[in-house]
Formats: sequence, structure tokens, C-alpha cells
Amino acid sequence: MTKCCETSFLSDEISCCETENGQGSNVLSTTTNLSGKDILGACKVRCGIGRKNYKVEPGLYKVNEADSNSPVLVSASGVNAHELTKRTGFSVIFGPVRAGDIKAFISDGMKATKKMRTVRFTLWDRLVLTPMEIAETLKFILPVFGVMFIFNLFSKRQFGIYDMVLCIGAILAGAFITPVLLPFIPGRAFSFKGWLMGLMWAAFAFWLFGWYAAGYWLLVAGYGLLLPAVSSFLAMNFTGASTYTSPSGVLKEMKIALPFIIGMAFIGVVLVLIKSFIE
Repeated sequence: MTKCCETSFLSDEISCCETENGQGSNVLSTTTNLSGKDILGACKVRCGIGRKNYKVEPGLYKVNEADSNSPVLVSASGVNAHELTKRTGFSVIFGPVRAGDIKAFISDGMKATKKMRTVRFTLWDRLVLTPMEIAETLKFILPVFGVMFIFNLFSKRQFGIYDMVLCIGAILAGAFITPVLLPFIPGRAFSFKGWLMGLMWAAFAFWLFGWYAAGYWLLVAGYGLLLPAVSSFLAMNFTGASTYTSPSGVLKEMKIALPFIIGMAFIGVVLVLIKSFIE
């Protein structure tokens, strides 16, 4: 008989069951080989498609012909090694922080190198997060363009290609440029880094469009508040995905930054609408 155990992430509770030769009814079969469906699913979720439905049924899985002598790998965080050994008799070995290192970890006799225990947040790690944020944000930008079209029926200044370019640029500044250049942007808070990138984009776009001339100052003031606010909010989404901050740090930054972001965005929208209706 083989004893198998699961740990609860929320309560640290350990529940155990007994199976015969690892073939009990509670044990599911799986494989380490990725199918085309697996790869497609990963690509889709990276782009924000079906993100909330990308789930794996929790439980005990066996790989190939596992038996009572096979190691048990646990991915629930917060495992209490002392309590687990006390209740089950299992010896606990803490492995690598990345799933990609598991194969090498097992092949090397369950020994984790310093590199395996190091949490990294490299350019590639940051880059693979950006498609999901961009795709999710574009879902909301389309209705915004629809509202612009409706305003064009009544406003004196027509919303056009310049406004769309400004909005898309602000999204990319917060959801792409900020994560890519994260270590090189001044400041500590993600919201500030995103705000700074959004401000730089706005300043460059105003110069490119020739809006520093007389007659555009209300637009410059409005978009100068709105665009950095959008970039700041999007950049702040990466706070929880980084290795730089704790959950309490995320909540603290949101509590401080959100009132400023909302205030700047509101005033910016009002100024842009005033300019559009009094042109």
C-alpha cells in the first residue's frame, strides 16, 4: 500500500489516502510529453484567450509506470516539511523554483543547484507576460474608439487617427515598454515607471503631431494627464507578476497610486472633451 498526501494552500491542512501500488482510484495518469493541444493552449492563454478557463484538475497524478518507490512531487506552495514528515513518514526535499529545472533536478539525484534555487525575472520572463496584457487591454480600447465615433457626431473637433495613435501608444508604453525596460527606468514603484514612460510617449507624440503650437494647449494638457495615467495603470499590473514586491507591497502601491491615476485620467478626459466641443 502507498500513502499519498495533499496539502491545502490556504490552511496548511494535510489530507492522506492509501492506494495499492500507486494504482488507486484517486490517482490520475499523465505524461511529460507536450501535445500540440498543450502548446496551442499555452499560446492562447499567453494572449489572454480563455485565460480564466485554463485549469488543471488538482489531485495526484502518476507519470508512466509509477509505483510505491517513485518520488512524489508537490507543487502546493507553503509546504510544512516537519508536519508532512510527522504525519506521513515521507522525507521532504525542496527542489527547484522553476518547473523547467525538474528534469535536471531528478537526473542529478534530487540535488538543486544554486541557480535552480534562484528566482529570476529576466528580459524574456518579462517579455512573455506582455502579449496577455496587451490583448486584454485591446478588448477595452475598441469600445473607447466606438465612443469617440459617437462623439464625432456632435463635437466640433473630430476624434481621428491622432487620438487612436495616442491611445495605442499609451497602452504599449505601459504594457510593453515598461516591462522590457523595467530595470533601467528610474524609480521603484511600477506605477511611477509606467507613468514616466507614458509621459515620455505623450511628449514625443505632441512634438511629432506639431501640437506644441498655439491652439493645441488644451489637448496637450488633457492627453498629458490621461496618457501617463493609462500607462501607469497597465504597468502596475506587472507588480504582482514580478520578483520585486510582496503581496503587501502590491496592495500598498495600489492604495497610493490608484487615486492619482483615477484623478489624472478624469481631469484629462474632461480637458480633451472641452477642447473637442469648443473647437
